[in-house]
Amino acid sequence: MRKHWHKFVTGYSDGTFRPNGFVTRGEFTAMLSRALKLEGKPAQLSFKDVKNIPDWAKAYVAEAVGAGMISGYADETFRPGNLITRAETAAIVVRAAGLPLEAATALSFEDKGQTPQWAQRKSQRL
Repeated sequence: MRKHWHKFVTGYSDGTFRPNGFVTRGEFTAMLSRALKLEGKPAQLSFKDVKNIPDWAKAYVAEAVGAGMISGYADETFRPGNLITRAETAAIVVRAAGLPLEAATALSFEDKGQTPQWAQRKSQRL
């Protein structure tokens, strides 16, 4: 079955796309939720900073949390305005795709020492 990927990036309310802009955690979560057309059981958002999640993103974040793709940080925040890191992006995409991870798998990157421990294996938090 072929999925249609159009409209998962919708642009901004001022009509711009901002092709050279950076992506926040809230924006990425919304894009991934739209791309995957998540329609599961949305989670009740209980992040300490839930008031900082823009209204347009709340439903998408709730769907992603409900799908087990994202759960926030250890301090129980989501930080929707933070720029998303490559490690966070990779971990979320792996969860979204349901890819199996082996705990014993070693990283081969030259800068592997800079990779957070939670990003090196399936983690409860992100």
